[in-house]
Amino acid sequence: MGREVSAAQTTMTQPSDSSSRTASRSASSLASGRTFDLDEYVYDALAAGADGFLLKDTDPAEILRAVHLVAAGSAMLHPTAARRLIDRYHATNQPQVTAAQARLERLTPRERDVLALLAQGDTNADIATRLAMRESTVKAHVSRILTALEVTNRVQAALVARDAGLTA
Repeated sequence: MGREVSAAQTTMTQPSDSSSRTASRSASSLASGRTFDLDEYVYDALAAGADGFLLKDTDPAEILRAVHLVAAGSAMLHPTAARRLIDRYHATNQPQVTAAQARLERLTPRERDVLALLAQGDTNADIATRLAMRESTVKAHVSRILTALEVTNRVQAALVARDAGLTA
């Protein structure tokens, strides 16, 4: 269980490695954590009702400011946590991402494997070697992938894979 410190109707919860990482909620709550597994800590804290999230290295004056803001009904996120949250929102909520992910759902798991390698720039021969299949089988998969994704070439298929988050 996390260590809790009360201050002016504000509960601060610090997740520990062995804790369930739940944030306690009284009138308002703040959670603090480390950059390791930051996304998980932030989402868990917000899902548990936290009104803010600070990192352990936050300046004490900033912690005090956050306590006052949250106690007054505002929210407070450490800039690093805010940036990660915004980046994740942008990466997962764009219409092109949603459309690309829907297209990928049309593929079999094996076709997704082929597409991932195709998106990295592998040739049919490279894909065949890496996935232990015949090159003719890879060609058949690529043809099916192009049809299922409604694209006309490998570059367009690679862009769909990127938009869907299949590749970095």
